[in-house]
Amino acid sequence: MTENQVSASPLVGVVVGTRSDFNMMRRGLETLRIMGVPYAFEVISPHRNPERLAEFARAAGEHGIEVIITAEGGAAQIVGHIASHTTLPIIGVPIDASPLRGQDALFSMAMVPPGLPIATVGINNSENAAVLATQILALKHSRFREILAHRRMAAQQRAEGLQRDLLSEYPDLCRADRTAPFSYPHAEGESEAITPDVPDDSQRIRPGAIWTDRPPDVQSLVSTPLPHEPGLARPPTPAPPPRSLTSLVGDPLRATESGFSESETLGEEETPAPRSASILRRAETPVPVTERPTEVRPIPRETKIFRVDRTADMGDLMDHAMMVLLEGGILALPTDTVYGLSADATNEAAVDRLYSLGEGEQQKTLGVLIHHPDLLSSLVTDVPAELEKVIEECWPGAITIILPRREDTLTSVAKTDRIGVRIPSDPLCLGVLERLGRPLLVRNASLQSASPMTDASPVIERFSGEVDCILDGGPCLGSAGASTVLDAMNSRFEVLREGAIGHEKLKELLGQKLKDSSEDSE
Repeated sequence: MTENQVSASPLVGVVVGTRSDFNMMRRGLETLRIMGVPYAFEVISPHRNPERLAEFARAAGEHGIEVIITAEGGAAQIVGHIASHTTLPIIGVPIDASPLRGQDALFSMAMVPPGLPIATVGINNSENAAVLATQILALKHSRFREILAHRRMAAQQRAEGLQRDLLSEYPDLCRADRTAPFSYPHAEGESEAITPDVPDDSQRIRPGAIWTDRPPDVQSLVSTPLPHEPGLARPPTPAPPPRSLTSLVGDPLRATESGFSESETLGEEETPAPRSASILRRAETPVPVTERPTEVRPIPRETKIFRVDRTADMGDLMDHAMMVLLEGGILALPTDTVYGLSADATNEAAVDRLYSLGEGEQQKTLGVLIHHPDLLSSLVTDVPAELEKVIEECWPGAITIILPRREDTLTSVAKTDRIGVRIPSDPLCLGVLERLGRPLLVRNASLQSASPMTDASPVIERFSGEVDCILDGGPCLGSAGASTVLDAMNSRFEVLREGAIGHEKLKELLGQKLKDSSEDSE
């Protein structure tokens, strides 16, 4: 039996005891689905149906299951029941379903007898269980290795992006490129700065610290008062520098509820400072507080570029592209006529990012790609019967049909009551759509450029560092230009843009239902 045949059957068995356990397991099930891991799901109570649970454990291997995930709160009896009837590896997910907040289930799973292939994850952490199960499967099925590698790479990129953000926002704290002196007050009211000796390489404690011979920047020193120890004389506080009455009035930090009890030096005479209420009443023009504008610098993205061999198996590459899209990334790939920039149409953040690329209009409605006509019913409210011939003969193909959009569907994609839908014929693009299982928002990579991008070279040159992944599939398989756009919103259909599928072909399929170009000119 080949790997493809094996992967058609469930590879992971998921067992929960109650509905509440299922609710905590939903994130793990979604993770398995995203990574393309087929699984079988069962709700079996070890108290009410112990025989059924034992039967599931004994037959799991015969049905192709290689890993079992269990989720249960309380004493977590499911793990022990299944382990007594199978030698398959088991991953337990303790659920917070008792007054002990899941700790009893965690201990019950962790304290199994030695020799049983049972592992456990954190409380309610079903996502980690799904990832661990996929890692076990990857030892045998190579198609999961690329998915896991991409997941690790995406996590690393997020961590590096966070580090760059923090370094940009807090350079003095995130970069140890100098040593600040430590100062403390003396009895005489003076301060002495003590700078530690520069250690050699063997004495360095902080990883990444950079020691230089440059003297410390005293202006950047932030001093913290030392706590007063009982039995010791409190060191005198150095007197503040002289301040004028104008600066005193304009300083809201000095105005307290109880007023000023200390005197302020005004020229040569000492005058008790007035109460805060009178100060605030006399403050006619407060000192303006100016905020330094925050400079937002875009972080360059690491664009992965893959050269596609269309004569070889593209399954792993399509799985990688699917993961890019599901994680909110932007993917450039060939469509039927030109290269397009795509994003998961159900991910609002990814849609906004796609609209913001280039100089295009953000509110402009773009085309949505699907992999099967059955998905139309979930996107649009009505598909005219006259379109059946067009859908049957032109899809997959380079024609976009504008139809009435469902009110509660893809609101971030289309701001109007209409949406353009198409099924592409390019095998690479269609394969990514089939794995994604969701509508794909696609924007012409040419943007407002006059020359269409029918090859990957200008796409790589233009969008490297802006998109997450580019699939270089060579020249587009269809003719140059864009797809035909057919407006089916009104009683008479209209060709808004003639492209790969000409007006004559549509007239042949639609007859009098299609408006002629002469009618438009009139």
